[in-house]
Amino acid sequence: MSLQNDPEAALAPPSNLETAQEPRSNLPPDLADLTDEQISVLTQEITDSYTKDVPLVGPFLPISVLLEEFKDNEPFKRKISGLAEKWSGFRRTARNGNCFYQAFTFAWLDHLQRLGDKRILQEIHKVQKTAKTLDDAGIYVCNVFELMVGFEKLAYEDFLEAAVTLLESLPLTKAPSLAETLKYIPLKSKANKSNQEVSSPVIVYLRFLSSTHLRLNEDLYGPFLEPPYYDNVRLYCAQCIEAFGREADNVGILALARAIQVGIDVSYLDRSAGEEPIVYEFRPDEWREGDEKVELLYRPGHYDILCNDGD
Repeated sequence: MSLQNDPEAALAPPSNLETAQEPRSNLPPDLADLTDEQISVLTQEITDSYTKDVPLVGPFLPISVLLEEFKDNEPFKRKISGLAEKWSGFRRTARNGNCFYQAFTFAWLDHLQRLGDKRILQEIHKVQKTAKTLDDAGIYVCNVFELMVGFEKLAYEDFLEAAVTLLESLPLTKAPSLAETLKYIPLKSKANKSNQEVSSPVIVYLRFLSSTHLRLNEDLYGPFLEPPYYDNVRLYCAQCIEAFGREADNVGILALARAIQVGIDVSYLDRSAGEEPIVYEFRPDEWREGDEKVELLYRPGHYDILCNDGD
């Protein structure tokens, strides 16, 4: 199912009033008297404990692992069996709210480094040119008013530099491997500087690039956004694209495909009829069969990477 011409997307204001909070009867006794802020902090600490040492991308796993994982889900089992006709395995990504961008980054770079130095150099030039897109989108003139649409250079230049530096390190044919190089470390990490924080800046740059594409094409994407974002692309970008840790929907995926000029195929595991997953094809403008693309696997709330024979 191609989404090239049909993008489709699958706050309470803060209060300064201090009010007494009744103990919550639906929580364990040791949590019932905590404030909302304390519960939020505790939740974040628990999340951090699960993700701080989780790699961006795990090792190659055979498709049989998925069959075992969903052995009691008959619709999923049928579709996984259909997947096995094309794919021998997959790689898991960290469940931290950035799994789509993590999966895309690894699959994009892994595919790219197999194409050789000439193709890598072309990709470096392409990514460097995206800086002009962000610059041009920074300010445009509407009648007599200047309106801020994109981002100032100071906001994105370090993230662009991280992406270009990573591309220049390809191909990674020896240690450290691509998976090790892209080891996921949160931006707020206090880790030793020898443990390079590579993936987070690249993901932030991809988010900036997607957001800029959307902001420059508000009339195209606005009608496809669901409430409360319908026809409010800037609010959608601020809360759903630029927010680190917020997962991508179909509109965000299509925006990235068009902004970075890489095709993205997503195989969906769901309970729909059929023996094979529905494949959603997100295509850049002027994309042709044989052009660069990545292939991902989606099951509710999470993206992984499809691959063959330990790719």
